[in-house]
Amino acid sequence: MRAERDQRTAHSVSYRKRDALNAFVGGRCARCGTVQFPRSRICVNPDCRVTDAQEPYGLADSRGRVKTFTEDWQAYAARPPYVYGNIEFAEGGNLLMEVTDIDAGELKVNECGPFRIPHQG
Repeated sequence: MRAERDQRTAHSVSYRKRDALNAFVGGRCARCGTVQFPRSRICVNPDCRVTDAQEPYGLADSRGRVKTFTEDWQAYAARPPYVYGNIEFAEGGNLLMEVTDIDAGELKVNECGPFRIPHQG
């Protein structure tokens, strides 16, 4: 493991963001329909930018496309390499996330699939 500063999430922050962390819930703008993750107070659509119009929107069963990724052989992983990438979801929204349950060299750019938040713990 790298000798880096421990950056664990505070329990209070984890509790406030439990829907996003445990259920992969983002937001959908009630005005324009733009989906985003994580949910925020302001719509990310530059043509909308309405405030406080985000409705909860589940992304756990969404399909996505790999825009870019990397295999990190330096970071600690129970089953190296540690793979993470930018995933674009079919409904909209992008997320830099860990990709699990794949072998080295298996993931490809533009590959589509169900991408899920890995188990936290």
